[in-house]
Amino acid sequence: MSDAEKAVFSAVVDRYHPENFEYLFALTYGLDSVPVFRAECSRDVGRFCIENEMLPEIQHCPEELLPYLDRKKIGRLMMERNNGVMQSGYYCEPDAYQKPDITLEIERPKELFRVLIGMTDRNGKEHSQWISLPAHYEDIAEIADCYGMDISETKCLKLESALPNLTKDMLSDMERIHDLNSFAGGLSEFSRDSFIKFKAVMQAENICSLNDAVNLLIWIDEYEFDPVPDADAFGTKYLTMNLPDNFDMTAFVGADLTAFGESILRHKHGW
Repeated sequence: MSDAEKAVFSAVVDRYHPENFEYLFALTYGLDSVPVFRAECSRDVGRFCIENEMLPEIQHCPEELLPYLDRKKIGRLMMERNNGVMQSGYYCEPDAYQKPDITLEIERPKELFRVLIGMTDRNGKEHSQWISLPAHYEDIAEIADCYGMDISETKCLKLESALPNLTKDMLSDMERIHDLNSFAGGLSEFSRDSFIKFKAVMQAENICSLNDAVNLLIWIDEYEFDPVPDADAFGTKYLTMNLPDNFDMTAFVGADLTAFGESILRHKHGW
């Protein structure tokens, strides 16, 4: 995204409060329906408004009077009339957002892991075969049985993982493929949002071993997951949830709460 698109996206997210990742992702479409231009303050908005005759009141104003117009007041009028907001150095009108007529479905990977298993038969000839996990126990054993071997006598040549922190090093002992398969079975029961949370927690906690990943299956519900796009949006949402209900949140319109959001995340051990 360009800086302008990022500003529009943050403004649209703040306005519509997506409740799940699918809705959040859908908001990345149709951003070009939102008016946006560079502005640091209401005076900048007023200047742009006058130059482009964006309000009916100034469309027929004599040109010689334009320099005397109060740009700050015109900018405020523009913002109030169109519910415009300042976002990261841009002026946006998120109410104008038009969701495109598309259907998005984001699913977790059907194949959580693909393992390329290497084998050497009794004649010394090398063979390899891919298997996708989770799989039936018998399907895993059959790969080695075909060559008169036990799965523990094979080796992992390559691993394609839906969790980047888990690499083929965890299968240096191929007997662990059954542990990995059991883990994949548990993970396959997760909803899309739960899988995304699991992946994020692994990254945040630097979980790189199969044992720790298996333990995380037990503790994953202890973690909170909120699909906000950035630290600025998180800071805004945190204030909204913790300030009194009658607090005037317009006090924070145009404020960059990135540093605040990052600070709260650090204190809450978030990522």
